[in-house]
Formats: sequence, structure tokens, C-alpha cells
Amino acid sequence: ERAGLALDAGNVFTKRANERVLFRLTNLGKPESFTPDWDDFRTTGLALSMSVPGAQDPAATFDHMIETAKQLASFLGARLLDQDQKPLSEKGIATIRAQIQGIDSKMRSFGIAPGSEAARRLFAVE
Repeated sequence: ERAGLALDAGNVFTKRANERVLFRLTNLGKPESFTPDWDDFRTTGLALSMSVPGAQDPAATFDHMIETAKQLASFLGARLLDQDQKPLSEKGIATIRAQIQGIDSKMRSFGIAPGSEAARRLFAVE
């Protein structure tokens, strides 16, 4: 909640803008489960995820998600890890960002703007 995330009915934290989900925070230890007693909360990890096709500006959304991840890591005394459980470096972040920009460009080359109604229907984004 300090990072601007709200706990949704599905027991997943979300960051929204204009009623659209930008990204989600899930509990890897027990998916879709957050205890209301934060003093006793324990987990093996948290994951932030976003839908590239659903974001109107995927790279900016990713940057916002990374900043949120850094805030959470600092607040929780945690580390940022990649999908292989290795420390997520600035180089790794730049690589992911470039991949997201590549998806954005590919979608646009097919006439589908990320975040558009067409993209949201095609990729079943809420």
C-alpha cells in the first residue's frame, strides 16, 4: 500500500491508472494470499508482473514497475532477483526493457497499439 498498490478482491495487489491494471504483485510463497497481519507475514518471494499488450506505454509501465520493485525491496529488506533467482542487475533491467520495446514495435508493425481496445481484446487483457 505504501508503494501505491491496492489489495484487490482476488487477494493480489495491483497498481492501477484510470481503472486499468498497470501491474500486479503476487505472493510466490502462497499464490494469491496476503495475510492482513504484516508483522507475521513471511514468504519465499514476491513477483511483479505486467501485460505488455495491455499497457498503453509498455516501457514506461515497466519503468514504473521496476521503481516500485526497488521501493518494496528497500522497505522489506529484500533483493531483486530475475526469473533464475539471480540478482537483477541494471543490465538485466535494460535487457528486459529492450525486449518490451521490441514487443511494442512488433505489435505496432501489425497495426495494433499496445493498450488499445483491439490489443486488450486480442490478448484478453482485463
